[in-house]
Amino acid sequence: AALPPALTSTILAIKYGLDEEYAASFTSYSTLIFLVLMFFISLML
Repeated sequence: AALPPALTSTILAIKYGLDEEYAASFTSYSTLIFLVLMFFISLML
């Protein structure tokens, strides 16, 4: 099972001590990428 992008970025932020602003932007980008990937996967099925 894949982790939700927000959870993943939160874990990364805690693990590497990233500042919150970077973590927030990373979350939005990873969520966007995740949605695009799901869209293409659904097209291929």
